[in-house]
Amino acid sequence: MIILENEEVMKKSWIILGILFVLGAILLLFFSFEEKEIILRQEENLIESEEGKMEKNLSIQVNGKTFKITLEPNETSQSLRKLLPLKITMEELNGNEKYHYLESMLPSNPTRVEKIESGDIMLYGDNCLVIFYEDFKTTYSYTRIGKIENTEGLKEALGSGNVEMEIN
Repeated sequence: MIILENEEVMKKSWIILGILFVLGAILLLFFSFEEKEIILRQEENLIESEEGKMEKNLSIQVNGKTFKITLEPNETSQSLRKLLPLKITMEELNGNEKYHYLESMLPSNPTRVEKIESGDIMLYGDNCLVIFYEDFKTTYSYTRIGKIENTEGLKEALGSGNVEMEIN
């Protein structure tokens, strides 16, 4: 009789341990999922914060004038931002744009833009930074980086030849 009682106690103990194990596993999964969700939300907030910083803080200085830039929300503009501040010489091309070959390659996703507008900032290929100061149609493909917010005085500031520029 004592042996049977001990066997029943053992069975009940194993059942209780099994139930506790299952409950523990469920709690672990629940908290693990909740923790991942919190981490994802924190990463999203960080990305939103970084995008906000990019739009508000980026500018170019050329010949004593400052122009604010709104960046495209893409990998190319984020990679360019990591290179800042840049002090570069932009070379003249075609009387409508300035360009500079960056030392680093940037991720690109070129598309046929068809129409260029004054103030467009784009990447040609994977390392040629281009700033346009005239409107015109084109058959070339570029990756959009951003746009100068107010282009008043941009053409005059860039001048007709090569120009020193700081981007930050």
